[in-house]
Amino acid sequence: MPTFDELQKSQYSGKIIEFYKFSNNDQSFRYSSSTEEPVYNDETYSFAEISRERVAQTTNLDKAGLVVTINS
Repeated sequence: MPTFDELQKSQYSGKIIEFYKFSNNDQSFRYSSSTEEPVYNDETYSFAEISRERVAQTTNLDKAGLVVTINS
């Protein structure tokens, strides 16, 4: 059984890594905010200079929007 420290300590030292997956028909593009290439759910995510606006809180999901910017 893993120890408490093994479960709580991240290989990324607690740095938040965001994952973005954009799909259209048969194509998928996967990016992350990590400078490495992390694997999540058996999919590799490439580094991209990517940012997003703050997530707005609303009770109406139809009005919640998220703007994502990728520097190419």
